[in-house]
Amino acid sequence: MLQPQDRRLLMESLRPPVGFQLDYAVGTTFSLDLVALLVTPLAFTFFDWEAEDGKPVMDPIALLQAISRNADRMAVFCQAGEIKVPPREQRLFAYLEDCVHQVTPQESGGVFHPKVWVLRFIGREGEISYRMICASRNITFDRSWDTLLVLDGQLRDRQNAFALNHPLGDFIRHLPLLATEPVSESTMKRIQQIEQEVRRVEFVAPEGMELSAFWPIGIPNYRRWPFQDCRDRFLVISPFLSVDTLNKLRPVKGKCVLVSRSDSLRAIPPEILESYKEVLVLDSSVDEAIPEDDDSNEQEQQDAHKSDDIKTVGGELRGLHAKLFVADDGWDARIWTGSANATSAAFQHNVEFLVELKGKRSQVGIETLIGSNPETELRKLLQPYLPIDSTEEDIWQDKFDLEALKVRHAVAKAGFKAKATVSSADKTYSLILSGKVPELPKDVILSCWPITCSEELFEQLVASDSKESIAQYKQLSVEALTPFIAFRARIIVGGKSGEIRFVIKVPLTGAPADRKDHLLQYVIRNQRELMAYLMMLLARPEDGGINADLLQQFAKGDAGAMQSWFDTPLFESLIHCLDRSPEQLDEVNSLLKDLGTTETGQKLFPEGLSEIWAPIWSARQSIREKK
Repeated sequence: MLQPQDRRLLMESLRPPVGFQLDYAVGTTFSLDLVALLVTPLAFTFFDWEAEDGKPVMDPIALLQAISRNADRMAVFCQAGEIKVPPREQRLFAYLEDCVHQVTPQESGGVFHPKVWVLRFIGREGEISYRMICASRNITFDRSWDTLLVLDGQLRDRQNAFALNHPLGDFIRHLPLLATEPVSESTMKRIQQIEQEVRRVEFVAPEGMELSAFWPIGIPNYRRWPFQDCRDRFLVISPFLSVDTLNKLRPVKGKCVLVSRSDSLRAIPPEILESYKEVLVLDSSVDEAIPEDDDSNEQEQQDAHKSDDIKTVGGELRGLHAKLFVADDGWDARIWTGSANATSAAFQHNVEFLVELKGKRSQVGIETLIGSNPETELRKLLQPYLPIDSTEEDIWQDKFDLEALKVRHAVAKAGFKAKATVSSADKTYSLILSGKVPELPKDVILSCWPITCSEELFEQLVASDSKESIAQYKQLSVEALTPFIAFRARIIVGGKSGEIRFVIKVPLTGAPADRKDHLLQYVIRNQRELMAYLMMLLARPEDGGINADLLQQFAKGDAGAMQSWFDTPLFESLIHCLDRSPEQLDEVNSLLKDLGTTETGQKLFPEGLSEIWAPIWSARQSIREKK
């Protein structure tokens, strides 16, 4: 569990157990990459989410099927102002609008920082299974070193809850109360169901360990110090640090170990670091070996070339990002893993989440995990910290980060709203962004654009003195309407400019109710793509699922890949589905119904499809009526 070679990807951890399917998922994150969230439903389906090159499937047909099937089965809570600007416009973001909920903590100066998933699965016989994931990783494509804990459990038929689970249930119950906008009634019902059921789930700890406690931090009645009775050797792994917390986490002088990042350690007084037996950082060769994301690199390079004196902040995070606390306790060892850094902000202001585990010291203790033996797996990734004086660039960066955080959160709390209006002449739409622009430093230049549109063509300066609108975008298609608005803030600190880019989800009114039907026809543009979509709707896990590379080849018109599908007649596949899993035909009916509302959609139907479909759908309705 704690060895670095035991890598377990978040997407892999979201995959339902064999024989189960996702019923509902509640996720929390500090920062949110909308592209990563768009890809996440691929993990809930039964086809491979990863292509041969190791990158997520970005085929629009696969994404459409996965997100349309699962978007109403997710609720994701993130810190307001911490949604990343996607590298390119993507119309499918419309399916994420109802499941993304921005959050602002009630504690002044705090942020919403937990990285938790709670997933409810349903088996073939109706049995209920749960999975709780507690990570240090956000819902992003960051290439950083993180921790991930996965706990599976069965919902037990008992009246009384497991006392151990009450903090987890209380945490889930409190999430909607933190949202900046009211959560819908349907979402509230699902969250309440999970909150109540999770208290009766018997979670199974990793082999050789015992689940000791759930530690939500920063919600009402939960601000206790998790390490109150630790009096022996301590290991702290945290990318960010504060002096008071390090002093508090140092039970025995000269016996404890600290692992962090060089830039964080530079800010800690030498006398505090000297009180630790060892102070370590991630080996530079290991950090350099972390693969970069091609798309993010390209975007960063483009930003860097716009101006030599502009520093783009908010690129892909690399290096150490894990948060882990380990205490030797006699013959045992105790472990806390989750989102909390070793900072006063984490334990006094933020909303965080940790899980406490217990095991034998000989198996999961500090010496086993990071002992002096150079062959210890985690030890191989680390090197001693060598103090280096902060550069002028480091000092400027720290000051800029503070100013950028103020601007980001001020814009997030401004209460902007968007309204869509249609032109009677050409049936195109205007998107009007209105609201009171917050007071910002005089040197800040703020601009914005809808994330479904090209930044180069649609970016506008925010009109701070306007009484009607701060920005207006005209001649948009119905598919381009969105509540996700990207902002760029250029900030001057110490005579040097820097910029940040982020997304705010604003309330949207005036958009047509059938907007997602238009998206369907926007993505499915020919018979080949319709057949690819039908292939996914009719496929079943027990038949082996769908290979992501085959799916991509099929959507591109590869003759060999297409032949593998056409060898099985459509009628035969529909009959097979009617016999074994008739509920899947409901999605086929919804697809054909939506496409059939327009002449353009009807032209996508293969010859004879309507004649084949009519008796099959009639049989499906008869089966449903008999139940």
